[in-house]
Amino acid sequence: MLQFVFILLVIINALLFLFLSKKISYLFVYYMSSCVYYSSAFWGYYHSNISGFSSGVFDDTMIDAKTYWLMIVNMLCIMFVLIVGAIRKKIGSCQNDCNSNNDNSGGDGGGVNYRNSGFVSERYAVRVAIAFSFIVAIFCVLPPVISSFGGSFNKAELLEDAPGIVNYFKCIVTFLTIYLFTQKRVNYSKMDYIAVLFLMFLTLLLGHRSYVVIAIIGILITRINTSSKGKNLLALFVKNWKKILLIVLCFFVFMFSKNIYTALFNGNIDLVKNRLSDSSYYQNSIKVSEFNTIFANLDSVVSRDYTFPIDIYLKRTLFTALPVVNKYIEEEPFSRKYQMDLFGVNTRASTFIGEAYACGGFLLSVIIILLVIIIVLLLAFGARNAKSNIWRTFFILSSVDVAFYIHRNSLEYGLYRVRSYLLIAIFVYAIYLFLERMKKNEK
Repeated sequence: MLQFVFILLVIINALLFLFLSKKISYLFVYYMSSCVYYSSAFWGYYHSNISGFSSGVFDDTMIDAKTYWLMIVNMLCIMFVLIVGAIRKKIGSCQNDCNSNNDNSGGDGGGVNYRNSGFVSERYAVRVAIAFSFIVAIFCVLPPVISSFGGSFNKAELLEDAPGIVNYFKCIVTFLTIYLFTQKRVNYSKMDYIAVLFLMFLTLLLGHRSYVVIAIIGILITRINTSSKGKNLLALFVKNWKKILLIVLCFFVFMFSKNIYTALFNGNIDLVKNRLSDSSYYQNSIKVSEFNTIFANLDSVVSRDYTFPIDIYLKRTLFTALPVVNKYIEEEPFSRKYQMDLFGVNTRASTFIGEAYACGGFLLSVIIILLVIIIVLLLAFGARNAKSNIWRTFFILSSVDVAFYIHRNSLEYGLYRVRSYLLIAIFVYAIYLFLERMKKNEK
């Protein structure tokens, strides 16, 4: 019965989005992410024995009723916000939204309003950021990546040995990628694009597919919404079916590449060929995908009544926004503790809904789900109204990251990533302001 209710709510939300929205909103991205990461709820079970990948033999675990209730609550929260937004537009209280093409999306860049003199400063500010990224790549990224070729590639060990600046390298490269492919009115050379794409390729070599996915989603959504002149989201999808298909293809490519990535790095070409030519490989990849693991994380926390101190949860979540203070928090985070307690490993990512449930049950889960949705809407508002390409990029990047990837992260880590993007935006914008000030002094 609960499975049927969940599926019904998914269908109702889909219809509401298709016929009430005119563009791809970041709320829709959150909805699609929910459908993907919690896809096990459609079947009623998940695979708990992911070690059986080679043999194709998996243990099916039925989903706990309380987990279904959380999935239903998540869909109801999406429906509530979507309907409230539709009513708000209907009664004419969204004058600002109407001026920005009537939607809660990344916008089309119409808000960017630089003086002509600012174009040069912005271009050089971005090129300084690109140069900085190359310096980090040469000294901190390329050496461990090159040493891993043909050897024993291990993503966790590679990142553990890497200096802290590498974490910001991934973020700034994603920022620059989205910036270049969505910015308006500033001219860049082909070498600028080639340089940033090369840096993104290095990020992929580090084993971080998520940043590439975020960049692709952010770029394509912005470009699709820019061309939106249809009466609803369905018409927009029909008009841009090639771009939608590209997103879907990228989704499957990244999903099926996970279990050949290490073999390819280690030079085990025979294993790569055998897996890609075996139809069962694709079936097993779906069965033990990241989405299956994330749902298993959530259901394990709920079904085993796992608990975590709410004071530590709030402390770590609130202080994660402070770059220095958060390093002095001694208490172990939920993400690490629950994995070691329930699975004995630390490689399964996290679950922000499971985290909230462990700290405060259903009530806190509802509050946190609504809080995350509100954060997504606020970031989307910023993307739509930003007067600067640099700040608009920050809002687009943060909106996509939170909306799509929050389901595999803790709330603490989700906010940490937004904080990283914010520091990068401040860094680039500060260079821009510095160059503008120098130009004024010369005059």
